[in-house]
Amino acid sequence: MCGIHGFTWQGQQQIDQMITLSESRGPDAEGSYKDSYISLGHNLLAITEAPIVSTQPWEMHDRNVLCYNGEIYNYQELKSDIQSKYNHSFETDSDTEVLAYGLFYEGIEFIKKLDGMYAIAWYDRDKRTVTLARDSSGVKPLYYNKGDKGLCFSSSIKSLLSLGLDRNLDHAAFAIYTNLGYVPGPKTLLSSVKKLVPGEVITYDIRNDKYTSEFCVTPKFSGSQIDFVPSEFREAVSDSVKKCLMGRRPIGLFLSGGLDSSMILHELVNYDNKPKTFTTRFECSGKDSEDRFNSDADIALRLSKEYNTQHTDFVITLSNFLDAVEPCIEALEEPRFNKNTPAYYLLNQELARQGIVVTLSGDGGDEIFTGYKHHKFVRPQSGAGNYLTQWYNLTKFKQSIPFNGGGLTSSSVIGYLAKWFPCSSMCEDHMNNHLFVETLTHLPEDYLIRNDKLGMNFSMEGRFPLTLKSFKEYILSINSSKKISLKHEGLTKPFKLLPKQAYRGHLPDYVIDKMKTGWSIPTSEWLSSKKFRGEFLDPALKKGYHQGTDDLFNFNSIRGMKPEMTVFYFRVWAKKYNISL
Repeated sequence: MCGIHGFTWQGQQQIDQMITLSESRGPDAEGSYKDSYISLGHNLLAITEAPIVSTQPWEMHDRNVLCYNGEIYNYQELKSDIQSKYNHSFETDSDTEVLAYGLFYEGIEFIKKLDGMYAIAWYDRDKRTVTLARDSSGVKPLYYNKGDKGLCFSSSIKSLLSLGLDRNLDHAAFAIYTNLGYVPGPKTLLSSVKKLVPGEVITYDIRNDKYTSEFCVTPKFSGSQIDFVPSEFREAVSDSVKKCLMGRRPIGLFLSGGLDSSMILHELVNYDNKPKTFTTRFECSGKDSEDRFNSDADIALRLSKEYNTQHTDFVITLSNFLDAVEPCIEALEEPRFNKNTPAYYLLNQELARQGIVVTLSGDGGDEIFTGYKHHKFVRPQSGAGNYLTQWYNLTKFKQSIPFNGGGLTSSSVIGYLAKWFPCSSMCEDHMNNHLFVETLTHLPEDYLIRNDKLGMNFSMEGRFPLTLKSFKEYILSINSSKKISLKHEGLTKPFKLLPKQAYRGHLPDYVIDKMKTGWSIPTSEWLSSKKFRGEFLDPALKKGYHQGTDDLFNFNSIRGMKPEMTVFYFRVWAKKYNISL
């Protein structure tokens, strides 16, 4: 796992500064490259090789240069293909070298073959072009700016801002944030910074100062091609877990007690007979609170004993939660409404303290297995715009966040999303189309980037077996009639039928049949405490906290947990990053 940086002008001091600001993304090595057209930088967190031989930027044939962040899980297959097709001999066993020569021989078409998580910068010396690419799930972030001097990009917003970009708020993006609690790409909350959306490829012609964008990597799926076979489902999960174990560094599993992480544990023990597992437990007052917020931790503990894991039951208190709030927001680089995020920051910190370098989690399961309550309200639509409208109406905040200056209408938000959404990938299956929308919006921007940012803040690489392109294509090609049933009673029983059927008899019934509770801090107890309100929340909800955004809000009208916390996260971020209107 790494950080990549670059710009299409000369500036050794600037590229060095970008590398320094992203040191936590790659503490094992760093490197830079420059010529009269481009400057490139790289931070390396070594995962796969010992000794390290594939330091970057990777130069080849005095022609092309690669900067790359991530893992290519199918690189051994791609390596064999290149060897046979082009009679090529490799010098290392690195996925970096495979990616470099694959791009050399096949260009952008090679990106379509990748199954992994990645952000790529590929410089063609002959053509004087730089190509940027992001994986189809959006696990790895990549930000950019196209200005008068040319193109600049980075894995880190903080590193990108060090080039002197303005820190003005994008008001349209802010309006989206107040609706969703995050901002889907290509916008960010900064007018000067954009991000590649999942599966996007940008090619910039340096000499002509022009760039093109296309969706190069999106899942190929159909709602009627594949029958659901429980053994094939389990095999697909096992294969994804196995791919995510590549490397030589210590691995830890976030074991929530839910179905998704439990499936991963079940398959993980086939490859690691005593894996390290980690669960959070919240310090609560009163038995009712203890039962409500720690029931999943109890299940995880029970599972860890049955599977003989090296288990850590990590206790989070109100005190250390509050200590984590501001550094967590700073590490995220963009605010997101998720009241639990500081707890996730602390859990990552604990894993790093115990020497973990690679983490596994079940993120992505709810999005592709129909794990949310709103999935039972999904209905057939026609056209990508209508699916985006339905998704937006089902997932947006129901509480308004009062701010001055108007904002976007619902149709404007949908119009913005529809401009970049890869409509051609949609099929005739209404539920699969809806799930596809969520894998390109909610999943990467609310969860995957959070996990990447907070993990990399402690020099850890996060991997997500349920988000691999090959796995998503398989799941999204199973007819959605197999995924959800509206005939069952209750709110949770209709959901996640695929994993429940596939793992019945393989996982304990207390996992299969448990009510979905979600992972949450003791919200009412902690967020209404005198310490949180007096020292954190109330000051941020008043004029004078940060002059740069004082005129944005009607503070007297902000009421309710979601509006208050959404404004709070935004204001703390705006103050730390010196944002102005």
